[in-house]
Amino acid sequence: MIDKIGNVKMNYDFYSGSDEYNDGDIEEILLDYVQNNKPEEGNYDYDRVMNILENDNRWPILYHLSPVRQNILDWYDFKEGARVLEVGAGCGAVTAALCRQASKVTCVELSKRRATINAYRNQNFSNLEIMVANFNDIHFEEKYDYITLIGVLEYANYYTGGDDSFVTFLEKIKKLLKPDGKLLIAIENKFGLKYFAGQVEDHTGCLFDGIENYVNTNSKVRTFSKDELTEMMKEAGFKDTKFYYPFPDYKFPMQIFSDEYLPKAEDLVCSLDSYDNDRIRLFDETAAFAGIVKANKFDVFSNSYFVEVGINKEEKTETKVYSKLTKERRKEYQIETAIYYNNKEKTYRAVKKAIMPDSEKHVRKMYEKYLENREMSKRKHYTISLCKSEYNKSISFDFVNGNSICDKLLLALKKSDKKAFEKILFEYQNVIYEMFEDKLDSNDKLQKVSGLNIDLTFDNIIEVTPGQYKVIDYEWYMEEELPIKYVFYRAISAFYIRYQDTVSKFYSLSDLFNIFGIDEAEAKEFYNKNLEFIDFVYDSENGYNKMLKAYRKNTHPFTQRNLQAEYFAQLFIDSGNGFSEENSMKQPLGLSDEYTILRFNVAGKGIKALRFDPVNVPAIVKIKKIAVELNDGTITELNIKESNEASSSVYSRLFEDDDPQTILDTEGIDFDKATGIVIQIKIVQTHFENISEVFRMKDIEKKSIFEKEKTILNQVFTKLEDNRAVLKDIDKYYTVTKKLMAAEELKDENERKSVLCSTTFAEENSVFVSEMIKLEYLRRDMEKELKAKIEENRKLSEELNYIKGTKAYRCLLDKKVTGVFGENR
Repeated sequence: MIDKIGNVKMNYDFYSGSDEYNDGDIEEILLDYVQNNKPEEGNYDYDRVMNILENDNRWPILYHLSPVRQNILDWYDFKEGARVLEVGAGCGAVTAALCRQASKVTCVELSKRRATINAYRNQNFSNLEIMVANFNDIHFEEKYDYITLIGVLEYANYYTGGDDSFVTFLEKIKKLLKPDGKLLIAIENKFGLKYFAGQVEDHTGCLFDGIENYVNTNSKVRTFSKDELTEMMKEAGFKDTKFYYPFPDYKFPMQIFSDEYLPKAEDLVCSLDSYDNDRIRLFDETAAFAGIVKANKFDVFSNSYFVEVGINKEEKTETKVYSKLTKERRKEYQIETAIYYNNKEKTYRAVKKAIMPDSEKHVRKMYEKYLENREMSKRKHYTISLCKSEYNKSISFDFVNGNSICDKLLLALKKSDKKAFEKILFEYQNVIYEMFEDKLDSNDKLQKVSGLNIDLTFDNIIEVTPGQYKVIDYEWYMEEELPIKYVFYRAISAFYIRYQDTVSKFYSLSDLFNIFGIDEAEAKEFYNKNLEFIDFVYDSENGYNKMLKAYRKNTHPFTQRNLQAEYFAQLFIDSGNGFSEENSMKQPLGLSDEYTILRFNVAGKGIKALRFDPVNVPAIVKIKKIAVELNDGTITELNIKESNEASSSVYSRLFEDDDPQTILDTEGIDFDKATGIVIQIKIVQTHFENISEVFRMKDIEKKSIFEKEKTILNQVFTKLEDNRAVLKDIDKYYTVTKKLMAAEELKDENERKSVLCSTTFAEENSVFVSEMIKLEYLRRDMEKELKAKIEENRKLSEELNYIKGTKAYRCLLDKKVTGVFGENR
């Protein structure tokens, strides 16, 4: 049976009538979203998808609808007129990327509901047919140029029989490929670094499952290492296997590397964010990847693989070896920067192209700026990197060989040669001024100019021969007038942030600014200007990065307390249906002398009420602070409104119940703006045998220290009063001092002089006024410190009194108690 949804053909000829796989009720919500939010005119649904993502923060919504999912195929160059088979299309996470590049796309999906979601998402495409059936039940009548298995191969055990279902499945796939066809596979690497660092296995939700070869799971899902995948392809009869490395992984890739273009250590910055489950962070993945790259093991520990597989060996004239996609920008500025390698000429070229219809204008503008500025190639010290081709929705550039100014600077620091480092900065400065010499009046280096290329960073200027440079990036030209120093600011900031560990051994950021004559006020002005630029490009109010924060789960840095995970704190959120385990978040706790800071991500949770369970056993806990963070950067403390505690004092709370609970006061808080709940807490004791913990010996020691400090303070205070009494007239002293302090706060110079020249002041001209002011400030500071110590003493006394009033204390009165408190308590 053939049906249609929009322009999409729905083929049910091989449908069994039952859906064997689904994500539950969330798919009904997805279907409702796409049915009632029709795509804009054109062949993509970016705007409506962003609107859906902004208003729902559940993982399946992000997983199925995020536009970044399509990057895994947007980067790949399909040949013209390609016919593509997408196996396991699901809800259409990447289908649109195929429809935009191929002449005909056939999707296979065994779930009718998922196939329907896909059809409504992509109903504007007339080159799409969706076959609802198990792949193994379909009789195909044609062969394809490309077959895609995006997140599908790992499930072959479920749907294909045989002793080795994965190889059997690949053999079936191979029969549907044309002789020169390509199989495209995206799959997690079982030895991906994120799994060693504490991310659970994506499919089973268990730590280290793939690393341990799935010995402790009943799941049939399997992922593989690079060597295992290579061997599997050989067994299935494929003769050409090429690996690419999506980063950070294939689900949300921002960069694609290859064996011909592997990353540098500084290219791999891991956010460590998790969007499907809370995770533990055992170590810093960014730092670990730096070492892995230097050891030439990136291919072994890459989090995911994109594998291009052919039946026969193919010698390509040119191969794309690297891609960077900017889907996190506004759609008007979303582009791909790719690098191609010519296998015959052994040369590279760089290409920039639009990845959204809206961004074609931006790429065209880059080409126009090139035409405007190519006369700069006649300059003395530098040239602009030349385009290799005319504009055709993309622009191609010569790949410039040489060392960037960034490379030269790092080499100088590696040799600890500050003189060479600063000379390179001077050369860079001269090159930049030379670019704008036609727009500058004489030597006025503070002058503002229009048409400033603000991407003249150290990375984008290459020394091709000694003293001769090429500029390789001119994406961002600013129409408004800006000082050239702003370019220096951006270059320095980018360099320092990226290589701070190296640079900070020799220079602070302000030191580098000073070299370029950028003072503190200018740095602040440029910082705000740069922030405005970033906010505009990435749409800080409504963009993808802002939306993504609502999906972020909690990341728990690994500490000793994780080894005692039988203790945990739990935050319950009432979104209108009461408190429930399903709508709660846990974080592990351990016994420690230090306070632990817990952070719970609550963005977009629709909070009506909050309940915080500080621990899951009877215990004495200290809760120092509970606060809500808002998206404007403000922090508001929350009070405890109700609690089932047995007793409490300033910070400490004794819970004799085995389910400690507190209800937080949420009145007056705009939780629509809330991003997180921050709690400062420590467990003092979970069992009441250890008396020294119950009665907090450290607090008693602090009290003893305080008594000594109070005596010293009193002596100082007495001496201070004695010194002050030397003055002949205390009243006049206060009058003059107050008037002087008031004069200091006056901004108007004339008003200030008027006060200082008054009769009252003149009468006191025999007094050394500056000493009087110092004395008064000193007295105030010491009074303040004394009051703080007295308040601390009061709190400590309350703590001790609280302890003595608890049931635990009464149950433990014995000689040990007397030994703790004795006569000195």
